[in-house]
Amino acid sequence: MEENRVVKKSKEAKAKKKKEKEEEGEEKKQVEDVPEAYTKAATERLLKELKELRQPNVTKDGYSVAPVEDNIYKWHVKLFGWDDDAQIKQDLTLYESLTQRDHVLLEEYPNMPPFIRVVYPRFHQYTGHITIGGSICVKDLTRSGWSAEFQLQPFFVMIRNLLLEGGALVDMDNYATDYSEQEAREAFDRVARAHGWEP
Repeated sequence: MEENRVVKKSKEAKAKKKKEKEEEGEEKKQVEDVPEAYTKAATERLLKELKELRQPNVTKDGYSVAPVEDNIYKWHVKLFGWDDDAQIKQDLTLYESLTQRDHVLLEEYPNMPPFIRVVYPRFHQYTGHITIGGSICVKDLTRSGWSAEFQLQPFFVMIRNLLLEGGALVDMDNYATDYSEQEAREAFDRVARAHGWEP
């Protein structure tokens, strides 16, 4: 019995070491793919945050994070786990999906705010605190409110809550049309300037 336990522990240790090596290799590849214009400090910080955000226990907050095509400066964020009585869950079920993906573009992060937008599904205007172009515009995500001390995890939780509190409704008439980055940025700038914030 004791010998079996030792063998089991040895196998577990080897598996853990293998996983750590794979993660190191993945992180190395992600760093190699980062454009030279990005600072070393920003890259290191993003790697640290991404590693924390990909831990299994964060799924309790209703989101998951993964880099787009191994680029750590561009993330896909899936939001899920809506309450059964939430309109957004009913809409997304009709939309044949229980997830909604956000696209997070992190150029110049952490010194500049990340640009966060919905990719799909398209929502009805003036619902869910989403701009007409699909961007998320709150003061803390503009130059007027951003601080380099901010971390991204609270924003994912906040956006999920904004969608719920704002009564986000999926636009079933235009469900097949994703938001474009251009319309998202234009809408973000309009809303920010209307509030007197620097985009």
